[in-house]
Amino acid sequence: MNVIAKSLHTSRLHILPLELEDYQLFIHQMDAFCTQKHLSYGGEAFSDDFYDVLKQIETLIQTHPTDWVWMTLWLFITFDQVIIGSACFKSAPVDRKVEIGYGMGEKYQNKGYMTEAIEAMITWAFSTGLVDDVTAETKVGNVASIRVLEKLGFRKVKETHELMYWEIGKKE
Repeated sequence: MNVIAKSLHTSRLHILPLELEDYQLFIHQMDAFCTQKHLSYGGEAFSDDFYDVLKQIETLIQTHPTDWVWMTLWLFITFDQVIIGSACFKSAPVDRKVEIGYGMGEKYQNKGYMTEAIEAMITWAFSTGLVDDVTAETKVGNVASIRVLEKLGFRKVKETHELMYWEIGKKE
C-alpha cells in the first residue's frame, strides 16, 4: 500500500510526515534534528510513556516500510519554524479505516492549530482513495480534544467510563 506522502500546508502550518531517517533523528536526537532542519521545538513534552510509544512507532515503520506514512509522526510546524505538535495515523488502513492520534504543545493549545492540522490530515487520508472513515479516541474529560473532533464533524460512536470513540466518514 505504497502512498506518496508530501508535506501538507494550511494557512498557518506546514505538516511534515517524517521518513524513517528523520523520524529516528527526531526521537533520539531532537536537538540535532532541529538544528539540521532549522527548527525549534515547542510541542508536547516527551514523557516516558510518550517516548515508549515513539519507539513502538519506530519499530512499525521499520517492519512496514511501504506503509510508513500511515505510522509515522506528522509534525506541525509554524511559518516561523517552530514544531508545535504532531499527529499520526495508528496503522495503515484496515477495512478502509484509519485511526488518528495527536498532541500539541501547551503554549499552542486553544488557538485552532490542532483543528487546522487534523482537518488537513484527514482530507489527505480521504484523498488517497484508501480511506473511507477516520476514527479517534479521547479521554472522557479531555474537553479540548473533544472540541477538536466536534468542530471537524466527527460523531461519537461509543463511550466507556474512561474513553470516547469518534468517527468521521468521507464526504461524497
